[in-house]
Amino acid sequence: MALENYRHWLTAMESELKRPAYLLIADLIEQDLDKGALQSNDRLPPIRALADFLSLNYTTVTRAYKEAVNRGLIESVPGKGSHVKGRSASMPLRNGSDIEMSMNMPPDLADTDLEAQISRDMTVVVNHHDLRTMLRYQDFGGSTRDRAAAGQLLAPLLPDLVPDRLLISPGIHGILTALLSMLCQGGKVLGVEPLVYPGLKAIAAQLGVQLLSVKSDSDGPIIPALEELCRSEKISALYLNPTNRNPNTESISLHRRMAVADVALRYNLKIIEDDAYGLLVSKAPPPIATFAPELTYYVSGLSKCFSAGCRIGYLYSPSIAQSQLAAGALRALSVMASPITVSMQTQWIESGTLPKAIASIRSQCL
Repeated sequence: MALENYRHWLTAMESELKRPAYLLIADLIEQDLDKGALQSNDRLPPIRALADFLSLNYTTVTRAYKEAVNRGLIESVPGKGSHVKGRSASMPLRNGSDIEMSMNMPPDLADTDLEAQISRDMTVVVNHHDLRTMLRYQDFGGSTRDRAAAGQLLAPLLPDLVPDRLLISPGIHGILTALLSMLCQGGKVLGVEPLVYPGLKAIAAQLGVQLLSVKSDSDGPIIPALEELCRSEKISALYLNPTNRNPNTESISLHRRMAVADVALRYNLKIIEDDAYGLLVSKAPPPIATFAPELTYYVSGLSKCFSAGCRIGYLYSPSIAQSQLAAGALRALSVMASPITVSMQTQWIESGTLPKAIASIRSQCL
């Protein structure tokens, strides 16, 4: 289609100044599909030509096309340009909502050099690691080298990390399932904030674990309310998602984290600290685990800060003994994390590729 046929995009961009241009362009592609202005197999303008026409930079239009690819609206083939694909199948929306909230994923990398480095690191693993070893059963939690690399990644958040207390798991969900089975057996109750991660609710329902809402404000659990629940022994453990909390996206302040840790220490309250977004936030307060290390099970992973397809989760337990117990529970649930995937994460960390990729994704999320 001639660029003149996209004149209405200019008008839309002038009236939607607060919306990021790359998202608006993807929306406009979707709207034109709905109206029939774009048809399957229509060729979109080259990125540079469209950028000049809309007075945008090349990177912005590149991100816009990537966003449209992610939505299943178009496909881009090097040397052949970008063509309209139409809509891809999606999960049905729930409860009559017109907003899909079933998944929360990091954006795709916008840095092609980093993508190439990730690919080269994967080739290194395939060509230079012992394939026979990677295809066998492994001890749960990762090798000494794998845990050392994971500790290197988490060191900015947990500076005094002891590798023997760290386990590598196939994703955070398995870790949360194991922890609830360990800490909430026998009818014990788990304290949660009123708005809690939906995945945890599903796990609790599957295990028959009762969740009790702790009175909270925008800064997390209200301390007197939490203390009262501990004093009356109504909860035996507390689940928190303190950084960029799901679903309200706010983070618990340093002062409130320290206050929660103080209550935990005085009442021997176990804490599950689900810090899935900790690596993605550059200036978050220190984890609660740094204030109550003997009571906190610290959980992190790569699905929210790097790639949903890279099923790697990290569990840092209060002690080596507790880590061994958690390893038993996790092994019963998932046997082990894929040695091939774990070897990939180790190579990405040791080469410096993964920290750079997380920093790049972080910059896109600002």
